[in-house]
Amino acid sequence: MKKLLAAATLAATLIVGSAASAAVVVWNPSSVTPAGALLITSENIGVGDFVNVTEILTPGDTARFVFTALEALRIDGISVAATGEISELQQTLFGFTFPASIQFTNFNGTGNSASATGTLPGFSMAAGDMFTIFWRDGVVTPVGVSTFFQTTPIPVPAALPLLAGGIAALGLLRRRKSRKAAI
Repeated sequence: MKKLLAAATLAATLIVGSAASAAVVVWNPSSVTPAGALLITSENIGVGDFVNVTEILTPGDTARFVFTALEALRIDGISVAATGEISELQQTLFGFTFPASIQFTNFNGTGNSASATGTLPGFSMAAGDMFTIFWRDGVVTPVGVSTFFQTTPIPVPAALPLLAGGIAALGLLRRRKSRKAAI
């Protein structure tokens, strides 16, 4: 699982990096600063999905990634990544609550070619449950942000099949005793 998360982190960082690089070229710091936007991305998720959502934050933006479970599922952990200038990544915040308040702790690269990674804890969801990841920036140049995770079925407790088997065995024994008593 750790190897899968490490590979997913690298892949998302590369994807976000290419998207953020394109955004930096398009946005001109000498032009009028764009007004902050609320960017909302919604995704339906099911068991076995590999989810990867990417957005570009420009100055003043906030973003929400909203996920809705179509069935009961488990998310073991959520990876988040960002690319852009190192000083901007240090000001980019994420989290499950608004306003976002968690800072990145892992940085790679220098100058305007840097990436940052972080994690959020996993949890189980019932069909119809929703959760949101919020993003907030204090940046002057665009930053690419990404969230990715794998969904799995909710595991059956190991004791449940043993309990069911034990109850069935007791029922069979009782049935045998009642048949012998009837003879």
